Parts: sequence; structure tokens; C-alpha cells
Amino acid sequence: RKWLKLGESNSVSVTFKSKYRNDATGCHHFTDPEDNNEYIYTQFEVFHAHRAFPCFDQPDLRAVLTLKTLAPKDWLVIANGLEKALLTEGDELF
Repeated sequence: RKWLKLGESNSVSVTFKSKYRNDATGCHHFTDPEDNNEYIYTQFEVFHAHRAFPCFDQPDLRAVLTLKTLAPKDWLVIANGLEKALLTEGDELF
């Protein structure tokens, strides 16, 4: 608490790795036997969100989440926010 500044913007940066899951919680990886395509998705129900990245549910505290992905060129990446940048091989990364 002594490092947080009351009334000011505070930042916390977290690097986190989690394995894909196959039980529809957290970040789920699925290969469709019909079209043989890979799908990675989450439904982010409150209880399962922590399985994809560190988080806590405290309604009086809000944070901005920046999502960065690294995906094969032929994949379509969809999120529920606006795309800020699209980098391709050779571009400066993050």
C-alpha cells in the first residue's frame, strides 16, 4: 500500500502463462473434427477468468486491460475491443 498513490493513476504489469484447457474454462483450445481448424476462445465467466490471467473481482476497482496476441498469419483474431495495431513479421514487437 505504501507504493500506491491515492487519487493518481497506478500501474501494475503482469506477465503470465497458462496452458490451454479443454474443459471450456479459462482459455480453451479446440480442433474441430468437421473442418480440422483450430479454435482458441474463452467465455470468461467471472469464476473462470482467473484461469486465463491473474485477476480479482472487486467492483470498486477497475483497470484497463491490454491484450496482445501472437498468432499465425492465416488466423483471425477477434476480441471485444478496438484494434489499436496490427503487426506483421518484421515489425517492431511490443
